[in-house]
Amino acid sequence: MTELIHFKAPSGHVIAMTLPLHSTIEQQWEHGDLQRVAEDGSPWVEAVEVAEVVEGPSGAPAGDVEAPVRPKAAAKIAEWQEFAVAIGACTADEAAGLTKAQLVELTTPPEMQPPVPEV
Repeated sequence: MTELIHFKAPSGHVIAMTLPLHSTIEQQWEHGDLQRVAEDGSPWVEAVEVAEVVEGPSGAPAGDVEAPVRPKAAAKIAEWQEFAVAIGACTADEAAGLTKAQLVELTTPPEMQPPVPEV
């Protein structure tokens, strides 16, 4: 069976592509020109296996819980969208409407923000 993934083009059209992707299409995706979406055009949510949560004595999950890893500055917009949603900075719908610069700003804690020059 051929695996399909879907992208939203800058024109707004949803396009189905078979894997493996052609190098040109992959480059467009990496540069943020194409946005991965679900078949109906809704934001793509990576499927994640959910492990059984075992509660510790305080009611919090026992064991190590990994925090989402902040994408590198050069990461594609889809990674920034996933990160923003994962840390609860916005919803998937809100993330889909933001630029990469807006997502970076939204997910940057105050202590990492550049100082505002005094006038």
